[in-house]
Amino acid sequence: MALCPSNEAQRHIPGPQHSAPANDRVIFVVEEDPSIRNFICRLLKQVTGALVLDSAAPDLALSLARSIGRPIDLLVSDIDLGAAQSGIDLAYELARSGSLVAVLLISGRDAAPYDLPPGWRFLAKPFPVPDFLQCVSELCRASQGPRHNNP
Repeated sequence: MALCPSNEAQRHIPGPQHSAPANDRVIFVVEEDPSIRNFICRLLKQVTGALVLDSAAPDLALSLARSIGRPIDLLVSDIDLGAAQSGIDLAYELARSGSLVAVLLISGRDAAPYDLPPGWRFLAKPFPVPDFLQCVSELCRASQGPRHNNP
């Protein structure tokens, strides 16, 4: 139930091409299935105009998140990443470091495995695209600060 109406290790390498102007959102997608990850990234780029970064593995995602030099406005992560660290672990680690503003967890499970922190959302796969976009929009609005624009 949704609460919100290639085995590439890492496709993007940190560098100047991934620097976002201070007023642009940064959305990070962490999903081990390359077809799902690519679909979500294309959709987010098209709809939000944000800088969208992605990774298939949580350890590489942490390295990339640390290298961009600014907070991640939204993390969209699968819960089950086929690694020792889950998407939930990744989100908590980024939140503890102060590098994360909002979280949307996705999974083939029917529900989140336990209560999520306030402001975090869960969406069961497969999800209707309008439900996904609604969650993204709500999370981006909730995390909106003076440097942000609406998606």
